[in-house]
Amino acid sequence: MGIVGYGAIGERMAALAAAFGLRVVEFDSERAKRISRQVWKRVALAELLEECDLATLHVPLTDTTRNMIDAAALASMKQGNILVNAAREGFVDEVSLVDAVDSVRLQGTGHDKFDVEPPGESFAVARCNGILLSPQIAGATYDSALRMSMFCAEYVEQFLMQGTRRDDLVNYAWDALC
Repeated sequence: MGIVGYGAIGERMAALAAAFGLRVVEFDSERAKRISRQVWKRVALAELLEECDLATLHVPLTDTTRNMIDAAALASMKQGNILVNAAREGFVDEVSLVDAVDSVRLQGTGHDKFDVEPPGESFAVARCNGILLSPQIAGATYDSALRMSMFCAEYVEQFLMQGTRRDDLVNYAWDALC
């Protein structure tokens, strides 16, 4: 299994994959983190796409990552690969994705964010067999909403009472406010 983006979510995905006995390789252009025990090796993006049966995307959208999975990247993927975009829109060229699935280059793919939302009637991805679409609320359970609310309240309280911000915030807009 290949994990593109080895932040907190990618690292958690690696732990889950390793628990099922999968050999995990990772690529992350943004971080020079140590490799965790769940990761077999760190590789270049091209090598990950060529070798893995399953590739998952967990990267922030930046100038570097925009359209990182384009026609060339999809063509280089191992025949029959499965691609899961669990991040944001903008990473995968949707037209090339449809071509890759239609040509059976990809066995299948799953996405919960799209370049245009809400998708209109001309949304080719929705009409393509082999593409699983999900709203980006798949993890929105009562318990997760309660936890997010509690974390938010704790973060605000810490900032207001102590004047400090937590190190685990991922919203970079926060830096502009402080």
